[in-house]
Parts: sequence; structure tokens; C-alpha cells
Amino acid sequence: MKINFNLDPQKGHNICDIVERKGIGHSDTLADLIAEEFSNTYSKYCLKYFGVILNHWADKVVLSGGISELDYGSKKIVKPMTAYLFGKAVEAVGTKIIPIENIFINSCKKILKTVFKDKEILDAMVYKIDINNGIGKEHSELFYRPLSNKDASSIESFKSNDTIICSGYAPYSTAEKMAIVIENYINSIAFKNRFNFTGYDVKVMIAKIDKFFDITICIPFLADQTPSFSFYKINKDAILKDLKKFILSIKYLDKGFNFSISLNTKDFGEHAYLVAFGSALDKGDFGAVGRGNKYSGVVSLNRKTNIEAVPGKNPQNHSGKLFTIFAHHLAWKIYKIYHRDISVDIAAKNGEDLTNPSHVIINIENGLSLSVKDKEAIKNIISEDIQNIKGYANIIINKNVIKEHIQKKFIYD
Repeated sequence: MKINFNLDPQKGHNICDIVERKGIGHSDTLADLIAEEFSNTYSKYCLKYFGVILNHWADKVVLSGGISELDYGSKKIVKPMTAYLFGKAVEAVGTKIIPIENIFINSCKKILKTVFKDKEILDAMVYKIDINNGIGKEHSELFYRPLSNKDASSIESFKSNDTIICSGYAPYSTAEKMAIVIENYINSIAFKNRFNFTGYDVKVMIAKIDKFFDITICIPFLADQTPSFSFYKINKDAILKDLKKFILSIKYLDKGFNFSISLNTKDFGEHAYLVAFGSALDKGDFGAVGRGNKYSGVVSLNRKTNIEAVPGKNPQNHSGKLFTIFAHHLAWKIYKIYHRDISVDIAAKNGEDLTNPSHVIINIENGLSLSVKDKEAIKNIISEDIQNIKGYANIIINKNVIKEHIQKKFIYD
């Protein structure tokens, strides 16, 4: 156990920084990706047939792990994995039924086929749906159960659907950037070509203490492509060597930095991190929306807690989703002008116009030195850019959710 004191958090980011990134094949990441893919596909279906995004939220996707018998050189699926869709959605407009079940199953299959090279995973997944369109008194009945396209169009709303608090920040700390690029590298085509027996359920944790980076990484090996413990051990050492070379090539690290890498630290004896298809989901792990990476692409202990899970929420009026995205947008835009660490906090009340939330709070490094002119300029940026929030839905639903995960580091840099 090492005890450190974070004595200078004001400049150049914190001396101590702890960050985690869950990889694209992690159960929680998969739940996030499936939820967002479902919401986007449902939204596009509604726009095509009804001209409006109907009421829905699918941010309660849960993945229940399967049961596998794994050994060196073999795998056997004993019990399939299950994808659950819990949520609320308009199920029909008049007599036209929205094919929610098909949209969900196809969304799951699209994500699984894209992430995993072993397509047998599709045969090892079953699907269960618990969706309702229960009527609340705060809306017209037509909000939940429209009878015609005219009814559907009339309920389009840009009112906040919830009372929420959320935040965004800029720039990324060095540890945050490292966690993202290391996970992306391990799950890249180049890495998989060299180590094609590795899976995708990667986790990267970085504890930065001054200029020392204590890096812990978990990488699964595919059981049927790992013939022996000796093979596992030899290639685990080869991966460590490869990762050290990669980290030394990262250009933005300060001179004088040092690091250590620990790989698959749970291993003991001849027990190792083996999976069937590439994710611990296939051997009993569970995944749920909101338990994985935050909107920034990492879980970072030095950042403000943001309980809002962006994936699966309605892109038109779910304030938790829209204001989380907007807070990050604002932070990066202001950072690019003033080049100071910044975070943006937003509080909105249920029913408020999305272009006029109750509170937007700017926290900026050396804020006392901001001139009146600078403050007015920032206020103008906020007032002008928040008008664009009504157009976020079209941008969100047309994004590739896989690329959004992989390219998080490129969005603002």
C-alpha cells in the first residue's frame, strides 16, 4: 500500500490522478453500445414513418452472462448470454406497430458482429424485452399513445424531460489520454494481427503519482486459441514487451516520466484470464448501461461525479443526455480560447425549455484573473451555442457508436 498526498492540484492537472477505461468488449461497454444503437435506430425509424422522434428511453439495457467451460485449447458454451431491454417507448402510432423487438435484436447483432471476430457469439445470445408505454399525467395521453401521424407530430417537444445535474470538462489529463490510447491500441487491428489469440474485454487502469505511471491492464486470451499455459505465459511476456514499446512512443508524455505495467494480475499457478469469444460476458460477467466509461470515455476519480448515463436516452429531449454533451462541448470550446483547465456544470428543471436551463456554472483555472470582457465573451458563447441543442438529435442518431467509442480522443483534440 502506497500513501500519497495530492498537494498541487491547481496547475498542470493533479500530481495524483487515477483513471480507468473499460474496453470495447467489456460487458458494461457492450451494454452502452447496444442501448445507444437501439435508441438511434428507433429514432430513425420514427423519423422515417412519423416525422418525429417518439417518446422512448432505453438506458436500462442489461447483459446477463453465459456459462462456459473453458480450458487451454477448448471452449464449450453451457448456457447462453441474455440481452435484456428494459425501458419505455411508444409501441405504435394508431395501427402501425413499431417493431421494437426486431430493432433491439438487430442492434445487438450489429454491435456483436462489429466488435467480435468470432461470429458464433451470435448463436450464444438470447434476447428478452420488457418495454411499456405507461401513461403519466404530466403529458397528454397522445404523448405515449399517438393515434395518427398528426398526433405524433404534434407532441414534438424541446422541454427538459427530467430534473438533472451534469458536467463536462477540458482538457484531458495525461493519464486520461493514456488510458484511451492504450485500450484503443490493444483492440486495434494492428495489435490483433500480432496477437490474434487475444479478446476485446480489455481494462486499463492508470495511477499517476507525479511523473510515475502505475499501469494495470487486463487482456483476455481466447481459450480455444491458447493451447497451453506455457503458450499463455510466453505470449503474455511478449505482449508486455510490445506495450512497453508502445507507451514509450507516446509523444505527449513529459520528459523524465517513468512507468510500470502489470498485466492480468489475477493469474496464479496455471489459472489465467481465458474467455470463449473475447468478453468475460461469455463466462458469467454482467453488464449494465451507466456502469462503464463516462461520456469522456474514461472513469476519472479527479473529475466531478456525473450520474447521467448518456447511452440509450432519447436524443431529442432527455436533458441528462443533451446537457452532458453540451457541457463537454462548452468546456472544450472555452478551453481552446483561454487554454486553462475548465469544467462546466449544468442544472436543469423538469419541463424547462432546453435552450434555457436554470444554471450553467463555469469553473475555470485562475478564474479571478478573467476580465469583464472575457466573462461577457464566455456568456455570449453559451447563449449562442445552446440554441444549437435542438439540432443535437440529428447529429447523435447518425453517429457510428463504435467509432464514437474508439475515436473519443479525436473528438476535441
